[in-house]
Amino acid sequence: MSSPWVPRVLLGAGVAGLIAAIISLSIGTGGPQVIKISGGDDVQELLGGVQQDGSSLGSPDAPVTLGLFTDLQCSTCDTYEIDTVDPLISKYARGDQVRFEFHNYSLGQADVTQSAYAAAAAGQQDREWQFADLFFRNQGEAPGGNVTDEFLDDIGNSIPDFDIDA
Repeated sequence: MSSPWVPRVLLGAGVAGLIAAIISLSIGTGGPQVIKISGGDDVQELLGGVQQDGSSLGSPDAPVTLGLFTDLQCSTCDTYEIDTVDPLISKYARGDQVRFEFHNYSLGQADVTQSAYAAAAAGQQDREWQFADLFFRNQGEAPGGNVTDEFLDDIGNSIPDFDIDA
C-alpha cells in the first residue's frame, strides 16, 4: 500500500514549480525596450537648409522633378535610400537642379502602413524627408522588427523642430 504523503509531496512540488515559473515570467526582461535612434546628425547634414514643402524636397523652380516611390517598412529599401537616393539629394537638391517628391508606396499587404501615416504627418511640418531618412537608418532598431508607436515617436523626437504632438 502506498503512503498518503507521496501524492501530497508531488502536488506541493508541482504547485511550487508553477509559482516559480510565474515569478520567472513576471520578472523576465519585459518592460519598455530602449530604442537608440542614430544618424540624426547625418540626416541634418544632408537635408538641413534644403527647402521642403510637405513631401517635396528642393526648389520648386528646379528644372527636373524626381518622384521617389518607396515603402518605409520595406526591409531592403533602406540600403537603396542611403546608398543611392541620399547622394542624389546631396548633389542635386542642394544645387536646386532637381526637386524630389516622396511617395509612400506599400509593397506589402497593407495599402498604407503606420510608418506612412507618420511620415505624412511629418510632411505637414515640412519634415517628411528627415522622418523617412531617419526611419530607414534605424529600421533595424524597431523592437522585434515591429514598428510601434514608441519607435515612431522616438524617430520623431530625433528630428529638430518637429512636434510629434501637433
